[in-house]
Amino acid sequence: MLDRITKVALVLAFSVSLLMVGGCTKYASQDDENTLSEASQAAVSAEKELAKVVKERKQLEKELSQKESDLSEAKAELENIKTR
Repeated sequence: MLDRITKVALVLAFSVSLLMVGGCTKYASQDDENTLSEASQAAVSAEKELAKVVKERKQLEKELSQKESDLSEAKAELENIKTR
């Protein structure tokens, strides 16, 4: 009988200690909320930077295409002058 009481007491003590240590709650802590907010702001900032870089890349590709076109026209004109 003493063995049974000891087992029950140990199980009870273990259960209570788990509840105290675990501190289960359905709400996030302030630190978790701050971390999530910072991560969200970083993601928004990264998306804005990406959009900026994509826009700049498109502009540079357009400029490159124009320069290549100018170069081909200049080469054609050079060949035209050489053949005269």
